[in-house]
Amino acid sequence: MALDFPSSPTNGQVFNQYVYNSTTGAWKNYNDNTVVTSALLGKANLAGGNTFTGNQTINSGYLTSNSTPHISGRMTGTSGSGAANSFTIRRQVGITIGSSTNLTAPVAGVYAIGFNTISSNTTGRVDAGININGVRFNSALTEDNGTGFHYKSLHIQVYLAANDYVTLVNDNWYDPSNNNTEWKTFYMTLIS
Repeated sequence: MALDFPSSPTNGQVFNQYVYNSTTGAWKNYNDNTVVTSALLGKANLAGGNTFTGNQTINSGYLTSNSTPHISGRMTGTSGSGAANSFTIRRQVGITIGSSTNLTAPVAGVYAIGFNTISSNTTGRVDAGININGVRFNSALTEDNGTGFHYKSLHIQVYLAANDYVTLVNDNWYDPSNNNTEWKTFYMTLIS
């Protein structure tokens, strides 16, 4: 099947797996080892009718983007147990925090979600987990013997539809008034 390349391309314009170089006046396949410094890769429709333009870079064979939906930071559950409801955001693009506890996916796709937490100095089992749309999807627990602080780390890759939401839960938050400690971190990033 023949490709119908754009008739008036601009430098760095992407079409299928080709990128236009105005210096040479040619389209180059970016799947070979050629380094392409920048390419505009179009628009994506976000939940709520919003859009963002993906300004992506292909550099030494790696594709990066400043506009991929992503959120990361630190958090806590101020009530001492239950959902994280107090956040210190490090970086946020496209993903919102709804109802003070839910990380909302702006577009459908596969997301990487990570959650690191520590529980107070207690005796017995303490659970933590990642909920999707209010249902536990991934869990971690501590042993039911001994005392001490309990560290848990959960990481998943999962398909989310637009407007699906993720809730981070700990049955016993360490230092619940502090949402800015390296012991309680999270991220959620669209990966495909």
